[in-house]
Amino acid sequence: MDAELKRASKDRVDADSLLLEEAFVGFARSASEFSRKNLFSALSFSSDKSAPPITPRIAKLIFSKWTLEILTLLQNQGTVRFYDLYKTLGGVSTATLSKKLTSLEGKEVIQRLVYDTKPPTVRYGLTVRGATLLELSRPLLLYLRYHEALEQRKT
Repeated sequence: MDAELKRASKDRVDADSLLLEEAFVGFARSASEFSRKNLFSALSFSSDKSAPPITPRIAKLIFSKWTLEILTLLQNQGTVRFYDLYKTLGGVSTATLSKKLTSLEGKEVIQRLVYDTKPPTVRYGLTVRGATLLELSRPLLLYLRYHEALEQRKT
């Protein structure tokens, strides 16, 4: 019985890995086409067709600690109160969370919504720019998830 369960589990992981790989490849193709048609032409890059370099400043925007977690939570839950973010993230200090939210708000990736209640209610949500940033990072996240599934398959 255990052998059947293990085989069924392995088959499910194999099927999930294939679906994940298909999703990654398809989305990567779409993102590449989008970049080629829209982004590079809109920004008027030189005719040598080379992509602009990714600077540490650009990479830090999305890959710095807590950023992806915050953005993903906001995408999944809509607008969220500070304390709910703090509780859900776990392990982040209130000072760090406050700095990170202020930084993301300054980059117009999230918005701070203040409601006129007693006491005032503050919620955070994604801006269109933040939602676009997450959408464009999807191929990378799918790639990481796919390789995580492959690693699990090996064990």
